[in-house]
Amino acid sequence: MDEWGYGGDEPIAGCPSCGIPYRDHMGLHGTCKQLIESQSRLTSAMKLLSLIQGVQIHMGKLVLSVTLAVELTNKNDGQGHSWHRTAKARTDYESHLRAMGHSRKAFKKKVNVRITRILGRRQKLWDQSSVLRGSAKQLEDALVSCGWFVDDSPSWIGLVIGDQETPEKRGHPQVRIEVFEP
Repeated sequence: MDEWGYGGDEPIAGCPSCGIPYRDHMGLHGTCKQLIESQSRLTSAMKLLSLIQGVQIHMGKLVLSVTLAVELTNKNDGQGHSWHRTAKARTDYESHLRAMGHSRKAFKKKVNVRITRILGRRQKLWDQSSVLRGSAKQLEDALVSCGWFVDDSPSWIGLVIGDQETPEKRGHPQVRIEVFEP
């Protein structure tokens, strides 16, 4: 008889927990309890993976969606040791927001935010971790200056998600900002 209980005239080896032959345990050798624990770990890992991929993240109720004709940059070359470039990016975003009439009163509760980079012509998708680095922080600071949020602390902005979108027909790069009530 082999390790799975096959062969010979001897009875087929079964699980000590339930007595089911090992071959009926989907080819896995172990007790029911071990299989259940393995399944539980697998389910937990799958849930975690879907969260990481953004599949099951519940942002809340959408309360505001604005698309801006601005380009997010990822600052892959670094922010540098000077604040001049970052300050210029923030004031550029703020000027654009004000010119387009996007000043507003601050949300009175903590909100979740999704920032979506909409690709323009000849742009490529970035690594997912690059979406919220670089000028996304300056955009967030410009939104605070334009009154969207009291400040950008965790007391007022909870979850922040960065996303990318490749439209069928590409024009100029854009950024969509969505605010959710958790």
